[in-house]
Amino acid sequence: MINLHKKRNILLVDDSKTVNFYIKEILIDNGCLVDSAFSVKETKDKLSKNSYDFVILDLVLPDGNGKDLIYLIPKNRTKIMVLTSSDDVKLREHFFQIGVLDYFSKNNPLDYIASEILTLIKKLENNHKYKILLIEKNIIIKNMIENIFSLRNYKILSAESANEGLYKLKHQEINLVILNLKLSDMKAEDILYEIRKNRDFMELPIVGITSKFLDSYLSA
Repeated sequence: MINLHKKRNILLVDDSKTVNFYIKEILIDNGCLVDSAFSVKETKDKLSKNSYDFVILDLVLPDGNGKDLIYLIPKNRTKIMVLTSSDDVKLREHFFQIGVLDYFSKNNPLDYIASEILTLIKKLENNHKYKILLIEKNIIIKNMIENIFSLRNYKILSAESANEGLYKLKHQEINLVILNLKLSDMKAEDILYEIRKNRDFMELPIVGITSKFLDSYLSA
């Protein structure tokens, strides 16, 4: 059993009664409050009458495409998880771009899916403790990365240059640095040197964004 800090209101949308009720029972056993919906129409009705912390959404529903519901769900208060049999990486990236929290393959056992959902909810309860420094000038990439991590309840600090990022790193408690390796004011190896020469930052995780990543995202 995964001990959540508070009861979470969840709407579980899947037209398969077997899938819906099986996952629902596991979530309830772990302290969640769960409503079930089996169609687009029923989902819209429940969303209009109730507020949910999470919507777990199957994409293939008998009266429409579950993807259309993503645009109707208020993402400022409700986080969306998608259930699908597709393993298409580009589809997953698209979901992240439109505000989906995560993506679970229905090719996995139901016990595993339910466990992953609960693990994700548990992580979200703790993520607010962690602060990420994003050093990126490109506004499109910056907004995309900020959205992904903010959706997961991380605190995000942004800097548009290496010097601004190094200043914030010295004056804030940072748990992770994400930086563009092609910044105009400092070479990547110099940025890494400036960070690592401080003993307090020797084990600080650093993720570099490459031009290949930028090109693939901007061309999507």
